[in-house]
Amino acid sequence: MTQNKKERLIQMASHFCRFKPQGIQLIPGSEVSINFEEYEALNLCDYELLNQAEAAKLMNISKPTFTRIYESVHRKIVPFILPGTSFH
Repeated sequence: MTQNKKERLIQMASHFCRFKPQGIQLIPGSEVSINFEEYEALNLCDYELLNQAEAAKLMNISKPTFTRIYESVHRKIVPFILPGTSFH
């Protein structure tokens, strides 16, 4: 039996729908999509400088769930920021 997904709180959705570093030519198929939860996790930890426990509490989720979301978004964006880098 599966559990119902707990409602996750998002303080504010992004005000943009796409980000591209200035001066970089996009290669077809090189885009990555992140969801609102992942955006919020980045915002809380990397911009607001909260620790994962504080961020999880604000999002109304457990710390292990927050950690999975946070790691997911890092796995998606790090290869674009640091070419040649990958997670295992």
